[in-house]
Amino acid sequence: MGHKSVEFVNLALNGAESFSEYLLSSFNKAEMAKDIELINKLWKIRVDVASLLEKIDDTIYGASADAIKAADEVYEYLKSASGKNAAVKALVAEMSKRYERPSKKSKDDSKKPEDKKPDDKKPEDKKPEDKKPGGGDDIQLPSEPPKKPDGVA
Repeated sequence: MGHKSVEFVNLALNGAESFSEYLLSSFNKAEMAKDIELINKLWKIRVDVASLLEKIDDTIYGASADAIKAADEVYEYLKSASGKNAAVKALVAEMSKRYERPSKKSKDDSKKPEDKKPDDKKPEDKKPEDKKPGGGDDIQLPSEPPKKPDGVA
């Protein structure tokens, strides 16, 4: 429940208490008041927790930046020593996974049938081109030249 909704239910409770003669006799104001009191108490806790969480996140971010910088330095040192020790080499190989990027798809993609090319589509499968005459999408050329005012040659 957002701030505006909390404000709305508090106003409704005020209205229910101030103008109870307009409510059905079966309406349970006590239950409504109990729910809204709980919401108000939890909302205050939520605000405090959100502030604390923001501080925790900021601290984690700062510590993470320092830790990554130090880890990168260790990685570079170990990379240099990986030729001397098999265990170091194995650790460096594991650490290097952080820097892996997905490879670009090659032209020999095994998922794509080799006998079918994108141009083999049936005419009804092809999308019409949306290009406007004379250039990009934002350029519009008139379909006919503008008419000259009367008396102009």
